[in-house]
Amino acid sequence: MSVKFETKKTTLKVFWVGFLSFAIIFGGLYVGIRFIFDADFTFQGSQYFTYAIYLIIYPLFFALILQKNAKASLLTITEFEKIGDFKNKLLTRVRKFSMLETKENEIYTYLPKSFFKKLNNNWFETEKLTVEFKNDVVIVTGPMYKVSQIQDTLTWNKDFK
Repeated sequence: MSVKFETKKTTLKVFWVGFLSFAIIFGGLYVGIRFIFDADFTFQGSQYFTYAIYLIIYPLFFALILQKNAKASLLTITEFEKIGDFKNKLLTRVRKFSMLETKENEIYTYLPKSFFKKLNNNWFETEKLTVEFKNDVVIVTGPMYKVSQIQDTLTWNKDFK
């Protein structure tokens, strides 16, 4: 069996949605806390650096982390014909992720059940896992942590030897 692991590039949509979301969160928290606990709260010119930290620097930092971690992965599996009932063994392993499964032709699509991961999938399209069976190739596309688990299973599990 031959397994090839690749990492796809992320889109700018991930960065911009993350940046705007974090700017609203950090900026809102800063202004809200200052408004509640500071009796003479005003927007003063001497505080521009503080505003820049909460509205630009922190959101930029976290958006870059989000963009780095939102990369999808591609796993290409070939030469698996020697393994008996490979398709069922692979799908059994993928079903352990407890995701919603749909099948169209020979493409199995798995979507998350939890609210947070559904939100991530809707915003960034990073939580959807697809397993596509072609004639002599199986292509698994999805989040890096799940595709990596599948790769580890294929590499180290005795059922796939």
